[in-house]
Amino acid sequence: MLFNSYEFIFGFLPVTALVGFLIGVTISYLSALQLRNFGADLFIVNILGVSIIRELGPVLVPERGYKPRTEAGDKAAAAIAPTGDESPAAIAHRHLPILEQNLQRLRDSGLGESSPQVSYHKAQLKKFRAALAA
Repeated sequence: MLFNSYEFIFGFLPVTALVGFLIGVTISYLSALQLRNFGADLFIVNILGVSIIRELGPVLVPERGYKPRTEAGDKAAAAIAPTGDESPAAIAHRHLPILEQNLQRLRDSGLGESSPQVSYHKAQLKKFRAALAA
């Protein structure tokens, strides 16, 4: 119990106070500029109270004892995390349909062939098709 109190007071509290202060200064400065236009300067304190709690809340939650709810969460995380042992052809095979679909959506929205978005997608398609052919 004593160690936890010491760890909190001398370890976490200064960092938390510094981060809270810096976030508060930033948010109050940016909010004051906008709220002054509407004559709502009085609400800066309320905005700070809510926003600092919402910003620091995830930081203050301890990581100890965290366990995923189900094994499905582990599988979903594994599907998102790149493994590093994928070949360029496998990456190209995975990305080609997405890029083709996005390119078709861009063309359907009325963008011309010379627009930067269409040009980028065409260049990426060319690169992935070359990787798939190799």
